[in-house]
Amino acid sequence: MSEHLAEDVFRTAAGTIDVPPAPYDAVVDRSREQRRHRRRLVAGVGAAVLVLVGAGAWVSSRSSGPDEPGPVRVVAVHNPVANPWYADSRLHLESVVAEIPDVVDAAEVGESVVYVDEDGRVAVVDARGTRTFVGSGGPDTGVLGSSENNWAAWLHHEETGDTSIVVWSVATDEVLATMDVSPDTRLVAIDQDRVYAEDERGAFSWQAGVPGTEAEPIGAQELAGVGSATRVYQRGRRIEMVQPFFNVSFVRPGEGAKVSPGGTWVLTREPGPWEPGSPYRPLLYDTRSGQRLPSGVAPDERVVDAAFGPHSDITYLVANVSDLQGADLDGDIGSLLVLRRCDLESRRCNDLLPVRTHGGRAMFAD
Repeated sequence: MSEHLAEDVFRTAAGTIDVPPAPYDAVVDRSREQRRHRRRLVAGVGAAVLVLVGAGAWVSSRSSGPDEPGPVRVVAVHNPVANPWYADSRLHLESVVAEIPDVVDAAEVGESVVYVDEDGRVAVVDARGTRTFVGSGGPDTGVLGSSENNWAAWLHHEETGDTSIVVWSVATDEVLATMDVSPDTRLVAIDQDRVYAEDERGAFSWQAGVPGTEAEPIGAQELAGVGSATRVYQRGRRIEMVQPFFNVSFVRPGEGAKVSPGGTWVLTREPGPWEPGSPYRPLLYDTRSGQRLPSGVAPDERVVDAAFGPHSDITYLVANVSDLQGADLDGDIGSLLVLRRCDLESRRCNDLLPVRTHGGRAMFAD
């Protein structure tokens, strides 16, 4: 995207959400400055803030195996949002940015991030940018995270064809539990003390923290998301949002689901043709009333990824439709995205900074 077209990205969001006029000149100047200094920063001119993890003061608690990548470069950079995010081979934590290529999925666990890469390696990156490899999964299985109990979960595939769910405790730095599952299992969520997943027989939950427990069937239903006991089921091109404690449920248009902390809001995508990982038009609902809310994304914009924050906020990586013509079906995008934060209570949004990508994935660790 050219800098002249970049102005179109910073616009008033759809619906009644108010987005103050964006500081376009400052944003473009910042983008130029980022490009001007990128090579110097990577080369090590900012020696006071550039750290070579694994070769200096920070040493991983595990020695690198022959198949593990080399050390990680870490730069001290403040993250303007509460959510960790990844773009242009850079993982943005609270106070540092770690350069890590080929990440395909990531999940927040407390102050750390657990990710899986294209080779199926699973690693934990802590708040300082220290990386520790903890297991192997598959690039198409994804990884789940929970800050409530400091768990991460992924699917491990043996060469024999056997598959198991692995639950890792980031707090104790060890495998908490494993459970054998069928190869077609899909992970859905970690909520409270349960891991939710589904296979060809239907959805199930597992109390991973209780030794000896087995999977508990939920039913022959397609489970789209879970959060704070709020469950979202897929019903064709509609979703059913269920709050079992309050005996409330609503069926609304949508495909897929992200559930907010507390289970108050659900973000889904507009029904229609879609390839996993590609941008989409968002739909936002209040699970207490079933009401559709303004998303904060304009009609000529698409969401590359989104994540609910710890409070009443949601953060987007947004692209203009005109800038997505080069995006492929794997979600590889070479463009200028916008990091946007919206407060769902006040219904105000702010565009925080440009996110320049040069191919590869852009995502939140959520």
